[in-house]
Amino acid sequence: MTEQRAKPQPKFLLPVLMGILLLLNILLRIITLPIPSPDMYQYLLEWVEILRSHGGFAGLAINFSDYNPPYLYLLTLISYLPAGQAMFWIKIASALMDFALAGAAFGILRALAVRRDYAAAGAILLLFAPSVWSVSSVWGQCDGFYTFFLFLTILALLSQRPYAALAAFTLAISFKLQSIFLAPLLLVLLLRRQIPWKSLLVGIPLYLLALLPAALAGRSWLDLLTIYFNQANSYDRLTLNAPNLYAFIPPRYYHPVVYIGIALAGLVCLGLALWLARREQPFSRLQLMAIAAAFLFIVPYLLPKMHERYFFAAAAAYLILSIADRRFWPVAAGLQITNAIPYFYFINGANTPAVVLIPLAVLQTVLLGFSLYRTRQVLAAPPAQVTV
Repeated sequence: MTEQRAKPQPKFLLPVLMGILLLLNILLRIITLPIPSPDMYQYLLEWVEILRSHGGFAGLAINFSDYNPPYLYLLTLISYLPAGQAMFWIKIASALMDFALAGAAFGILRALAVRRDYAAAGAILLLFAPSVWSVSSVWGQCDGFYTFFLFLTILALLSQRPYAALAAFTLAISFKLQSIFLAPLLLVLLLRRQIPWKSLLVGIPLYLLALLPAALAGRSWLDLLTIYFNQANSYDRLTLNAPNLYAFIPPRYYHPVVYIGIALAGLVCLGLALWLARREQPFSRLQLMAIAAAFLFIVPYLLPKMHERYFFAAAAAYLILSIADRRFWPVAAGLQITNAIPYFYFINGANTPAVVLIPLAVLQTVLLGFSLYRTRQVLAAPPAQVTV
């Protein structure tokens, strides 16, 4: 009796399935376009109207927003479109950046030697992650912009292109200060001389170039260079719905806990960076990705004054990492829960109540501990053939 062999699947089946999933994701985003959010009406639409009333580009001379100029350039373009369409174009722009983020995720997975079909599936999974599509297509926020450039930074590091990595990181910083969550990884590689110190010179002119259009519009360089400093002093709360360490601490202890927390985060990151820099073996690509994801998780967990959205990059990074290494899938799944629930409350105009936030912070703490345990396992493995 001859053994029957399974019939090979048609080659077109997978691309068709991927295409259907992409269409479903686009449909999901179209359905959510009309849904308003507090940020949309309190900030984004108001900023567009300010720009429109002052002639578009000329409005960039006004200090009306605590966002850095690169994102305001997008709002400036939208201000030239017919009134009443701004919300849709803001969300469409953020959704398009999600697709760019998925493309960068695909590149990272391929650099991690993940099969092409699995890498494509991982990229599509990222588009369906609640922590991703709800921020862009419901909330209308721009976290996908800086995370896209952070992913390009990681991809450049995996490809041993330090100057490209510093350029991408600078562009990430120019969109959102939260990009500094990845800075400890760059410090590790600088100390190991895998990134030349002179490559830092790429960042300064590129950052200034990102601010230049606003300066040409008439805004002072002092205003432009102190935006992030003023932004950091805008809120007097230990946590702004973020399920991190400070969800356990009563608000009345804001002083001096805020200073202790900043010092704690700095010392922990510096200590980890020095420890990793002393490692004799080269990092494999998987090890480097695991370290990147770990810092994206550790920093917003330890820093006070964090918004709920500040775990956006960590959730995206662990989702991608879980495709390359299944040991991380509990972290990826858990971060979708701890991100999505506070999002739900905020999008509906409410703060996450303590009775919900504290259990989420407990889960977040467990996830962080588990992720560090898995990262330690990855680092303990012998170096792979592909190292950086």
